[in-house]
Amino acid sequence: MSKFAKSLLILFFLALFGTGACLAQSRLLQQADFFELNEGLSNRLVKTIIRGRDQLIWIGTNNGLNRFDGYEFLVFNSDWDNPHQLSGSNIAALKQDKSGRIVVLYENITTNFDLLDPLSFKTQRVDISPSTGVNGLGRTISVSPDGEIYVAAENDSTLSVYRMTPDYRFSTVFSLKEKGFGHGQVDLLPLKNGDFLINSTDKGMILVSPEGGIKQFYLSNNFPCAEGSVIKYPDHPRFMSQDQQGRVWVAWYSTPGIFRLTEEDSCFEKPQELPQDYYYVLAWEDDSGNILFAQTSRLLSQAYPALSRFNCLSKENRVVDFSYLLGQRNFPITAYSRDFFKTIFLGLDTGLKIIRNKRPNVKNFLDQDINTDERGASIRGITQGRDGKVYFAREINYWYALNPATNLLDTIQIMDELTGKPIEFSCSSNLYTVADTIIWGASCLNNTVGQLHRYDMVNCTAKTYRTKYLISAFTILQGGNFLLACTSDDSNGGLLVTFNPKTGEFTPVPSPDGDNPLSGTIPRYIFERSNGDIWLATEQGVFVFAPDFHLIHHYNANSDDTGLRLSHNVCYVIYEDNDCNMLLGTENGLNIIDPESNSIRIYRKKDGMASDVVCGIVPDEKGNYWISTYYGLSYLDTREGDFQNFFVADGLSHNEFNRFSFFRGTDGRYYFGGVNGLNAFYGYDLRAELDAPPPLLTKITRYDYGKDQVEVQDTGLLFLNKLVINPQDPYFILQFSLPEFYRSRHHKFWTRLDPLDKEWVYQGANNTVRYNRLSAGNYTLRVAGALANGLRS
Repeated sequence: MSKFAKSLLILFFLALFGTGACLAQSRLLQQADFFELNEGLSNRLVKTIIRGRDQLIWIGTNNGLNRFDGYEFLVFNSDWDNPHQLSGSNIAALKQDKSGRIVVLYENITTNFDLLDPLSFKTQRVDISPSTGVNGLGRTISVSPDGEIYVAAENDSTLSVYRMTPDYRFSTVFSLKEKGFGHGQVDLLPLKNGDFLINSTDKGMILVSPEGGIKQFYLSNNFPCAEGSVIKYPDHPRFMSQDQQGRVWVAWYSTPGIFRLTEEDSCFEKPQELPQDYYYVLAWEDDSGNILFAQTSRLLSQAYPALSRFNCLSKENRVVDFSYLLGQRNFPITAYSRDFFKTIFLGLDTGLKIIRNKRPNVKNFLDQDINTDERGASIRGITQGRDGKVYFAREINYWYALNPATNLLDTIQIMDELTGKPIEFSCSSNLYTVADTIIWGASCLNNTVGQLHRYDMVNCTAKTYRTKYLISAFTILQGGNFLLACTSDDSNGGLLVTFNPKTGEFTPVPSPDGDNPLSGTIPRYIFERSNGDIWLATEQGVFVFAPDFHLIHHYNANSDDTGLRLSHNVCYVIYEDNDCNMLLGTENGLNIIDPESNSIRIYRKKDGMASDVVCGIVPDEKGNYWISTYYGLSYLDTREGDFQNFFVADGLSHNEFNRFSFFRGTDGRYYFGGVNGLNAFYGYDLRAELDAPPPLLTKITRYDYGKDQVEVQDTGLLFLNKLVINPQDPYFILQFSLPEFYRSRHHKFWTRLDPLDKEWVYQGANNTVRYNRLSAGNYTLRVAGALANGLRS
């Protein structure tokens, strides 16, 4: 390759990596869960979201309050025929008081609000009137950081602040006499230290002590602006809030930028770490202390303007651009999260979106922005050379060299040594490195001719050997010769062929018994065991040959010996562990054979694996395994027998992986290829150490024989530890949920009713269990769950 051409190549791939983050972010949005009216949401305009003390999600809309358990929306509103009643339906905001009740505030209503216990569904309407101790017109309702509820009301020229008492009345905190706040909007912010920040669009902003003393009257010069610009003040704040660190944030309706006040300062400042040329319209703080700011580029009068960007200010004071979360429709209205860097709930003008915002350090190569039902660059064999580079084959026409230190990619074309032209090939299989500097790979030409390619990575030269046999897979034996698993019309299926790299000769292996045991088979993988035996994976089971090629055993799914019966005949990959156990990846699970005890242990999707179709096995340094499948990547903890699964949402370029496309580099980095490029990562980049939350009981449905009716119980379940069912009642159904809501429909469950069940019963994605006419007695129901990534509760 010329110096000029190489420079062009490097520039190209630098540009390619510049788009990598965009592709990963696009895939985050593609994998988001979206809920709208069709899924039971009471209204498409989602205005406020919180997590209740019941650990479930509560959503306020223009037409009702919704409890969301990951599967269903339970609606509360003022409709006369709804058993879950509120005093209104047009929700403005949701807060929580000091006892964990949900404070339901209504749009344009300051004369009352509701308190809802999320466990019992008991609702208390609280009126704001002289009969409850409030003299004057209610102007605003606010909840302090410690859950106290305050009301600001105005009577003639006096503004008073009231605190709600346990009997749902109000006591006066202070009154500001002769300080009339006009007829404009009043906003009240109770602060952590007991002070109150009050803003009037007519009079401006003041800081008031708990006793009613005015500590500061803010003037326009207390809000610094860029040179040459003038702040419109007094003004209406887009938002006025205090974060967990005690900082006060104010964004004015008519002034770009945002202002911050600390407890030590008397004047607001414009934080330099945040952009100041945008209008800040919304702000939310997650449970971890990160703050998400929504901005628009121009002054708009809409209540919910189109947003231009999202910035997240981390609790470490680091600004991260989250604008990719806006997608194509830029109308997020509210947001909630325990941690904005993990899972985010976005309330939109079209419904609820749940986004997994975790961005692991997975590097993608040759990936494209495609949907999961589409295909891009299909990757096959992977190996590593003495130069430290990782070499991998695309299914057609190209090999690549990846520098792990720089993540730069170089393209290798296999050239015909006679014509000097690139050799066309397809159906690539595995790659092997010999003597640290020579790479061997197999392919076919026009699906009629088999090819072995020899590439010298030092001299960048290649030589191709052709045979009439189509090469399905190959391995390099301990003696240095090659053993190829092939197909041929002459053999009516599979056959073994040796290749001598010194002479370039291909020789079919004769069967010692005279018959070809592979006749009618389709080979898929070949592996030499440490004792010299040859294990051949086919679509008709796994054949084991001695070094002299006489058949020792045929493992299959139709064996009379049930203890040695495979879970499926089609096998794609074979691996031998340090204890000489043989791991087989089949179309119906991972089979682990102990040849000494003649036993098989089988892992399937029902045991927590991402998919039943296993196509790659790579051990880690602890004796655990990374397992690639046709739908996701799994990590098997062999000590616990648990799986952790990973998908596109975790940073992978696609959910479907390929045969032969798995490898662990000398530095411990893993490489897995699929139908949309190559993925590279270290184990600690993907694996989470946290367990899934325990399942919650969310609903009980039973048929009451005596009343001849179906009864549904959806309250008082969080701490329920005893359920009495009449023996004559024909059935009852229990519904449960894992309070980790992303991809909730991919959660898995297991149940065990002691003493009836002798082992755990796999329920799959079904989050209900039904029991019919149980005999009288005492039973204990156990429920276990796993998140979409396989983490167990």
